Amino acid sequence: MFIIGFDIETAKPAPLDRNAQIDEWAIGITCMGISSWNGTEFTTSTFATKKEDGSYAEKMSIDDLKSAFDRLSLSRAFGIPVGFNSLGFDLRVLAAELRDTDYFECIRNFAWHHIDPFFQMLCSEGFGCGMKAFAAGFEFRDGKMPDMDGMQAVELWKADRERVMQYVGQDAELTIKIYESIRHTRQYRWVTQKGKHRNRTAPIKSLPALDGSILTRLLRIRECLTLNVPDTSWMTDPITREQCSSWLEVDYARNNC
Repeated sequence: MFIIGFDIETAKPAPLDRNAQIDEWAIGITCMGISSWNGTEFTTSTFATKKEDGSYAEKMSIDDLKSAFDRLSLSRAFGIPVGFNSLGFDLRVLAAELRDTDYFECIRNFAWHHIDPFFQMLCSEGFGCGMKAFAAGFEFRDGKMPDMDGMQAVELWKADRERVMQYVGQDAELTIKIYESIRHTRQYRWVTQKGKHRNRTAPIKSLPALDGSILTRLLRIRECLTLNVPDTSWMTDPITREQCSSWLEVDYARNNC
């Protein structure tokens, strides 16, 4: 079974209000990375719109966004699609960009069935950790690109688009590494801002395979939403699962795309 990781970078920062309406999330997608893992090696592709002179455009065109999503959507036929904070950000931005097309409902349907380790941790623990915290917790030798995050990628796209293309592909691969590490250890492992190592047990789904073995995976979005809501009374202004998932319209779970 292949694991398919994906990531996007945007032309503008995300809305400060996580409850913002879907059209406010149309902030432009500059590039997208999709990586597949067969258990041995990564195969990674990056997508962006190019101008007539061969340089990268300011943001991806509607047609190129559709083509990239088609590639991602097809991955469900042979693998498990995994994003990171993808329910609350990547797929929401993609849906907003394509909200006036017939792809909008297909993206929502895809979102229901994909896996997002950040959202799973949010649902099971009441908070989520960033990719850098997970990379440090699992002691990856090659974590996120130094001195780079999504906010910095917004600005860097104006000056060094090749580096952002490299970054988006790397984060697609890192998404898979985080997923596989949580699955194998059955734990969330992270390093706090104070440098302390922490871990908690992660819910894992076990399924029988045709050969009699047991397959394991993290929870799909629809399964995460069935977890008991954890106590967050000790937190100040915690992110809620509804702030990430409300754009799905929770009564929409049909598979018609």
